[in-house]
Amino acid sequence: MEAILQEKTGERMSRKYLITIGITLLMALGFSGCHAVTMQGDKQQDVLKDGALRAGFSLPESTAGQGGSLRGDMEISTPMLQSLWNACAKQKLKLTNEMIAQDLDGNLSVRYYIAGDPNHYIILYEYQTAQERKEQLRKAYSAKAALISDQTITRLERGNSAIVYVSSGSKRDKYTGQISAVFAQISKEPAL
Repeated sequence: MEAILQEKTGERMSRKYLITIGITLLMALGFSGCHAVTMQGDKQQDVLKDGALRAGFSLPESTAGQGGSLRGDMEISTPMLQSLWNACAKQKLKLTNEMIAQDLDGNLSVRYYIAGDPNHYIILYEYQTAQERKEQLRKAYSAKAALISDQTITRLERGNSAIVYVSSGSKRDKYTGQISAVFAQISKEPAL
């Protein structure tokens, strides 16, 4: 009887030991994964910063964010983005849910929902050349694509930059007047 009790006690001890080791390993893997994600995020910010500087975009190290786009502690500021922010503020359009992307060629895009509504959004594109802007926008926003997707698309193109307003859903005309005023104001500004 004593041998059976010792055997069961030994099994319990080894089971507890294995559970403790398993939990410790999971915690160690979790902490190392968090560190790797943090390092990857830092590298992505460095790539964005270096790529943006190579592309000729201004990235002052500040968190002011007035008329610029924030990504972490970096502010992305281009003349067209400044104009967009100013014109939207004048029309009382709230730009939210910012998303920044940069392709391998150094072209930058910044997207905002209007007042948090994913059916209405504005994308600012900054290309390396005006020719590249024309080619890329023709591919992305052809008339055929707009018909297929049932979206209203309005574009303003100037130099290497373009602003695209896309609206969809049942309230497609919700911001049309304000966006027209935004585009008109930006069009009147001298090209930089």
